[in-house]
Amino acid sequence: MASVPYKLFLVSAMLSTGTLNTILTKMQNRICVDNCSDPNSNNHVMFEQPIWQTLNMFIGEMFCLLVYGMGVLIERYRSQHLTQDYEPIKNNTASYQSISPSRDSTEGQITDNQVPSSSESNQAEIFGPEDIEEPVKLELTGLSTFLMWIPTMCDIVASTLLNLGLIFVSASVYQMLRGSLVIFAGFFSVKFLGHTLGRSQWISLFMIMVGVSIVGISSVVSSGDTSIGGRTREETIFGVCIILLAQVFGAAHIIAEEKVLNHYNLKPLRGVGLEGTFGCITVGLMIPILHYTIGYKNPGGFFDATAGYGQIMGNPSLFRLCIYIMFCISMFNWSGLSITKAISATSRSTIDSTRTMFIWFISLGLGWESFSFLQVIGFAILVYGTFIYNKVVASPF
Repeated sequence: MASVPYKLFLVSAMLSTGTLNTILTKMQNRICVDNCSDPNSNNHVMFEQPIWQTLNMFIGEMFCLLVYGMGVLIERYRSQHLTQDYEPIKNNTASYQSISPSRDSTEGQITDNQVPSSSESNQAEIFGPEDIEEPVKLELTGLSTFLMWIPTMCDIVASTLLNLGLIFVSASVYQMLRGSLVIFAGFFSVKFLGHTLGRSQWISLFMIMVGVSIVGISSVVSSGDTSIGGRTREETIFGVCIILLAQVFGAAHIIAEEKVLNHYNLKPLRGVGLEGTFGCITVGLMIPILHYTIGYKNPGGFFDATAGYGQIMGNPSLFRLCIYIMFCISMFNWSGLSITKAISATSRSTIDSTRTMFIWFISLGLGWESFSFLQVIGFAILVYGTFIYNKVVASPF
């Protein structure tokens, strides 16, 4: 099992890279790509290419497979060196017999190593009980590797919908609405993973639902404000609904990952790399299909592949942000999958919801949105319900 310092490192990595990923993606959406010299900002054409942003994400994840492959080669090289330098130790049975204690002398005694320390007990309370002996898992090889295509398909739909929804709402509202992931993850964990939820957890899911609803209402009430890009009320409602729909697929994504990790031994770095590779192949096939079925009818629209490619390659700021996002998303998904393996999928969704605070503060500091007291109330209820659900705080129910 993973150590506490390693788990804390994973949490820190997921929080920092996840925050940067949302902020950088929103920066992309705020870059003007056409008609930028018009004095009327309402006539500016902003970058709105969710499918290209999804492909950008999977390219970043695919690099994890290259890093994993390099690590395997280095490990093989080291093992070959150790094998060549190995010299067998001469057998000296007598010396072992002379110092070996008898069975009778050790029977019934408890050594210091057998007594759990208080720090180990505290670790179990924080991160959950750890089994003394883990069940043997199969290696994810051969045709079983394609099982990772299932969570990848869920991730493709979720990420594309999220990128689309982020165009219409502020970064903080976007992240707060993503807190609804816990609701769907909870339902799916009962249905597909055989988990059981207590009364307090069901009540906490209702609290999360209330918190998400308040955040959504606050976004609609403030629609038309320049802090959210001057979107109409209808556009804001559309963005909220799209983000909530994305959470259904997002929850299916992490539950499918946990299902695979429960049965197969898979290094997180390789897992992210496989998803990135499968995602690049799938999205790469989807882009021309969407372009020739939907995109060409609306030049410069969400699925106009040629326009999106030209905007990214022709704008240095957009291109640099793509590189930054690739790095952040690869680190974010690696740390997230590592948390799923080391702790649980629900803990991953809990940590993901807490980065909202950092995104909110940065958005306020950059002047992207104004302070909303209603949003604060919704966020507080959402986070409190999430903490109760994952037993981070004691339940009053």
